[in-house]
Amino acid sequence: MACVPQIYQAMAVSLAKQIRSGEILDDTDVLKEYLEKREPRFANAIIRCARELLKYPDIQKAGWDANYRRETEEKDK
Repeated sequence: MACVPQIYQAMAVSLAKQIRSGEILDDTDVLKEYLEKREPRFANAIIRCARELLKYPDIQKAGWDANYRRETEEKDK
């Protein structure tokens, strides 16, 4: 996942799961406030990645497996 450094992929995956479950509201201001406390430097990139991951049925797998993302996108075409 090229949108954030690899060390922050887990944060993007976790955030996407929290958004999908309804634990955190998918609102830019809410998300930025949440991430500013944890990692302000990459907050915007992590939010972008989390939203990207929401496109996939299996967020965990999409976060770590580029082949899964490619295959899923090809099925959707």
